[in-house]
Amino acid sequence: MEVKPIRTEEEYEAATERIDQLWGTPMDDSPESEELDILLALTGAYEKKHHQIPSPSPEDLYEYHLDRRA
Repeated sequence: MEVKPIRTEEEYEAATERIDQLWGTPMDDSPESEELDILLALTGAYEKKHHQIPSPSPEDLYEYHLDRRA
């Protein structure tokens, strides 16, 4: 796979499929290991920009902690 910036959802999906294929690759200096490292960084950056998880409100946090204590 040619490693390049991820700009579309289709490129993101292709990158995550390739990550699945490479998962479990020994972390050494092999081309596959380097490709996995790069794809993880690229997909992480894409997710941060396009798949943000909103922060909870203070009320939601308080309610969560109350529920955890019960």
